[in-house]
Amino acid sequence: VILTSGVPVQEGGGMAYALAAYEAVLGKAAAPLLAVSVVIFAFATVICWAHYGAESVRYLFPKKQKIFSPEQEFITWI
Repeated sequence: VILTSGVPVQEGGGMAYALAAYEAVLGKAAAPLLAVSVVIFAFATVICWAHYGAESVRYLFPKKQKIFSPEQEFITWI
């Protein structure tokens, strides 16, 4: 979207640049859509890192009793 939107390259770059490009294509719906997308990405990243951490603990301490597992706690919470 950024390359095809026709928005000139900005100094700040990053989120402001992406928002300007999406607004050029989608109009006023761009800001909420981009905000929701960032929140979902952040949530998925937290879940992913929790899984990596739990797997690392299982690898480092294989014979110990069950250690707190964030993904199992999350699954039972759902």
